[in-house]
Amino acid sequence: MMMPSAIAHLSRCAALQGDVVRAAVLAGGADALLSHRADRWAWGGEEDRDMNIGELRAQLGGEFDRAYAEGRDMAADDIVRLAIRGIGRSDRN
Repeated sequence: MMMPSAIAHLSRCAALQGDVVRAAVLAGGADALLSHRADRWAWGGEEDRDMNIGELRAQLGGEFDRAYAEGRDMAADDIVRLAIRGIGRSDRN
């Protein structure tokens, strides 16, 4: 199952679009999903994940921890809904 890596990549996309709070929530959600897997970083994304989290932490400061924890506490279905919100839409705010 590649869902955690897809969520991690969508976190990066959200960050690049300037939606850094959503990106931090997604980063927490991706980590929560990955924490239940034996092959946690077998897909080779740990370096990208660390870079994304470092950039988000720098941009958000203390708000990062709150947003990341929110993502870690979300149900998998809610993480997926948040991740796909706005995909393919050009009217993002």
